[in-house]
Amino acid sequence: MEKKIRSLFLSSTGDVPQLVSEYLKAKLNGELIHVFRDEILKNSAALIKHLPADLVDFILAAFLHHPKDSKDDGFGSHSLSIMRELGLEDHFQFYPASPVQPPFLGLLRLHEAEGLRLIRSLCNHAISVWRWALENDRHSEPVTPIPIDLEFPWGSQKFWGDGQVYLWFRGTWGNEACRSGLMALEQWALEQIEGGAKFEDVFRKVIEGNDSVSALGIGASLCLAYPDRSLASALPLITCPHLWQWDIARFMQDIGLHTNEMGNWFQDRAQLQAVRELNQKPHRKQDIRNLTPYILLSGDNSLIEKYTQGIRSFPDNLPFDYEQQRDVPDFVAKLQEQMKLYVEQGDPQFWKTAPTEDGKHIQFFNDAPSLKTEKFKAQQQHHADLSEAMSVAMWANKSLEDGKLESRFTVEEGPSLYRLGRT
Repeated sequence: MEKKIRSLFLSSTGDVPQLVSEYLKAKLNGELIHVFRDEILKNSAALIKHLPADLVDFILAAFLHHPKDSKDDGFGSHSLSIMRELGLEDHFQFYPASPVQPPFLGLLRLHEAEGLRLIRSLCNHAISVWRWALENDRHSEPVTPIPIDLEFPWGSQKFWGDGQVYLWFRGTWGNEACRSGLMALEQWALEQIEGGAKFEDVFRKVIEGNDSVSALGIGASLCLAYPDRSLASALPLITCPHLWQWDIARFMQDIGLHTNEMGNWFQDRAQLQAVRELNQKPHRKQDIRNLTPYILLSGDNSLIEKYTQGIRSFPDNLPFDYEQQRDVPDFVAKLQEQMKLYVEQGDPQFWKTAPTEDGKHIQFFNDAPSLKTEKFKAQQQHHADLSEAMSVAMWANKSLEDGKLESRFTVEEGPSLYRLGRT
């Protein structure tokens, strides 16, 4: 009965906003906040519409904590939970991670400033806990994260994170609230640009004020979705070697199995379907390297010059995530080799033009010397085999999900290709 009354009361926020506002503040000061925050979150539709600032204040106060204020259990499980929760108590209240998980997308659509404030605050808190946990880990070797500094038209920004943090916006790693908020932020940003908003304005709203590299992931995604509108905005991203490392890895994940779709489709179909629709965006099949020809063919000499200088600096600006990596010779050598390849893939001197076979068109292509070596050819074959095996796994998963064979392979072809990929 109490839950029904509370639900009716919260749904009447438009009629009694002052009473509901006082109720939220009173619950924050009570000892049973863990009992009420779930119910308030589940009944947040009217709050999103009528009391957005109060709702954001409540969520931030009710869910955020810092593990340094908690007692360690001495057995290591506390340390592991820190990296799962990242300072968000009861984060499974936002499960499954989805762009339509309340209240993020609703806030962004109805009250943009409050939606942005909530997502930035959650992610900035999470990355702060992430840094603290890595530097104070008592159960393994502590590491010291290295920030990256990027210069945007509105000023310089510092970002923290690694390849896993970068993927928060794709619904992997991070806590459930950050995943959901970032996926909602990306969906909202795509909606805004598609609706006619200026690309650079939306890009700035996504990036500015965010401390984690996951925001850069959304920025790169927007640039890939709208390359004709994004070149000036994309320059700080495409000239950052970290982004090449992380976004190429993101691309490899996006063309494989979509683990962010895993869950209870019977119970959470609406949320998981929204994730699937984001996964199916055409630009998921591209990575940051795909922006290179757009820049080189832009006709903007100043932009091309800045881009070229940035790309050629990669070997002198190795993308270390942690200070300790600088002291591992094999790791440094591997990074240097990778940066050499990236330079060859991005430097204008390795891009060429030639007529197509029919002589009717001109093709513009990358002719990187390293790509012709036997070592790289072997790596490419290995990646192709893995991709084939992944395709078979996706075929099998889709067939099981639909209750019938998916048309990509026959029942004879699937197992044969899988066995071929394992040889």
